[in-house]
Amino acid sequence: MDRIQEAYRIERDLAHRLRSAPKEFRTQTVRAVYADLYRRVHWHPDLTRSLEERRRRVAELRFAYGRWISSAGSVLEIGAGSCDFLAELALDYPGKRLAGIDVARDPLLSAASSLPANVQFTQAAASAIPYRNGSFDFVFCSQVLEHFHPDDVPDHMAEVARVLRSDGWFGFDTPNRITGPHDISRGFTPEATGLHLKEWTFEELLVLLLENGFRTVLARSVPGRAARWLRLPAPGPLVDARRKIAIERRVARIQHVGRRRLLGRLLGLNGIYLYAQRSNR
Repeated sequence: MDRIQEAYRIERDLAHRLRSAPKEFRTQTVRAVYADLYRRVHWHPDLTRSLEERRRRVAELRFAYGRWISSAGSVLEIGAGSCDFLAELALDYPGKRLAGIDVARDPLLSAASSLPANVQFTQAAASAIPYRNGSFDFVFCSQVLEHFHPDDVPDHMAEVARVLRSDGWFGFDTPNRITGPHDISRGFTPEATGLHLKEWTFEELLVLLLENGFRTVLARSVPGRAARWLRLPAPGPLVDARRKIAIERRVARIQHVGRRRLLGRLLGLNGIYLYAQRSNR
């Protein structure tokens, strides 16, 4: 418990540093903060994840995004880290153009030093993607959005829309605030105060997507684990994201935290999985 408390205090202080960073210095602040985190919390899961855990993570990403990746000629992963998933995709799809960006460089990039020839990694912020307009058929990010400064998320979505080709798709997943917090602050505070700078809701994200270059927005109707257990085609049945909002609003009204979290999990609200199609412009 002492180790968890120590890690929480460190994350809380680093998160405050990020939240208060001026926009023009935010990218370098993010890099400094995560370098500091990994230096001080050397037992962090990012640094100690086993090979089996990494393989399981790749399988989850395949299930969530494989349907779009298989039909795309070019794919961009935002927050690619060590590029485990992109390296696997390169073996399956040697003819695809695969790219990844991540604002962090060390230690997450150390494993990405010998990437396949059709994978390009660039150190860059998600609010300033270093590619031309219409460069990709599919863009995705997983467990990344909650780490962004909230003020940067609209810019991020607009940038994704910019680098997508006409009718391209953007897929992402992020934890839902109504069943949170989902970072290290769980058990310490009622809302995320660690390096999840903001945990979002379906409703908030749908509004941002529609305001920043997207039209059709779909959501999972069945949690991923249940869909895999039922052997449903990946990523499971999809519905108009607006249908999730009505359920989310009702669950959010439950005052008892444990009941709200349990019902949220049962109804597929614990994790937000959204698939948005770029508007024609």
